[in-house]
Amino acid sequence: IEKIKANLKADLDHFSDELSAEMGVFSEKLNLQNEDAQARLIMIEQYLADLRGEPMGDDDGQPEEIRRSQTLPRDVRLQPGSPGATDQAEPVSPTRERQSPDVRDERE
Repeated sequence: IEKIKANLKADLDHFSDELSAEMGVFSEKLNLQNEDAQARLIMIEQYLADLRGEPMGDDDGQPEEIRRSQTLPRDVRLQPGSPGATDQAEPVSPTRERQSPDVRDERE
């Protein structure tokens, strides 16, 4: 029984070490993906600011989250008949979004 316990403990330790190593690799990959996503978000924010002719930068003294919420529109949809035309984007109000589909169709 003691020998079986020792073997099981050794196996458990081995699998635990393997799992820890795999978790480390996974964590590193996740961190790299997060950094890539953050870099892409900054590029998108800069692109949107350029489209609006607004400067981007940290010189306004506001935390990044506040700047980001003021820079990016909450919900922008293209107007019908203009596929891909970002210059004709129409912000959708939150109240209009909550209405039933029938009410929205009648208004449009």
